[in-house]
Amino acid sequence: MTTPTHPTCVLCGQPARFQHTPGVWACEKHASASEDTYMEILDTRTGDYRKTGEGAIMRSPVETWAAFQKAKTLHAPGGGFVLDLYVDENLAGTVELDSRGFQRLTGHSPESPQRYEEYDAAFWQTRESERKDS
Repeated sequence: MTTPTHPTCVLCGQPARFQHTPGVWACEKHASASEDTYMEILDTRTGDYRKTGEGAIMRSPVETWAAFQKAKTLHAPGGGFVLDLYVDENLAGTVELDSRGFQRLTGHSPESPQRYEEYDAAFWQTRESERKDS
């Protein structure tokens, strides 16, 4: 006799009540909208990790997780970019991408490493300024 199993959340392992797609379940927290679960693309072509301004937050954390799982098919080791998944603001996964994967996810070709270096510097300068003002 087998013991029945109860579905668990794909993001945290807690008991799940909401089915996103067949076999993909979410707890109440991860089935609703949240800015704590998101994806972000970083440029690694210069050896540093630079923000590109590209990323996504879906309608729910479990939808973001599902999109990340789908993006794994674009995996290209050493391709110059990474797609990071953050769950509850913690890094939960990374997929290496090449320019084609970047374009498939964003709908446009990547810009130059210098452009992303400028964007990254401006992002962190703004973040530091906001921190000082609060």
